[in-house]
Amino acid sequence: NAHELAANEMADEWVVHDLNAHPMLPFDDATFDAVTCCASIDYLVHPVQVLTALLACSALVVTP
Repeated sequence: NAHELAANEMADEWVVHDLNAHPMLPFDDATFDAVTCCASIDYLVHPVQVLTALLACSALVVTP
């Protein structure tokens, strides 16, 4: 939540975004060199859509 993120002295900036209400991420494609999911995706309403958006905002190319 925003309060916990604000207390993190290591973070220069952060974004609070409800992925269940809006599964698309608020970042342009290839915004980041790499991305990770560090919280459980079990609670996501649309996990495939969220993970697809997560990969899109990464410059890292993942292929099967």
